[in-house]
Amino acid sequence: MGVHLDFATATDRFYEVLFEQIPSIKERFADNTHQREMFLLILQFIDRNHANDEILSDYLQMLGDKHKMKGLNRVHMKMGRVAFEQAIEAGGKNLKSEQKQTYLDALVVLERMMGFEVVSE
Repeated sequence: MGVHLDFATATDRFYEVLFEQIPSIKERFADNTHQREMFLLILQFIDRNHANDEILSDYLQMLGDKHKMKGLNRVHMKMGRVAFEQAIEAGGKNLKSEQKQTYLDALVVLERMMGFEVVSE
């Protein structure tokens, strides 16, 4: 991609917005530091593999399955979408719009695989 998303800034913003919207979700995370590291790794994976649909789809399917097993529902995903969009904006200040869209497209695939297609408002 050339210029990359600021992964740390995006991760910080994601959890800031998510915890504002759903304070009770903090209870789902036994280790907040580990959770943040995992989110950062997801963003890096999307960055590295955005051009390989098969690898990215397999990864997003696995990620969706894990999140569904943990009890994520449509409301969580809707709030998560808002947090994710703000995270990409915060961490992507130097990215072109099509680069930002790469991350948002991955979220759409994840939502679809989980059966939670969410339309942003």
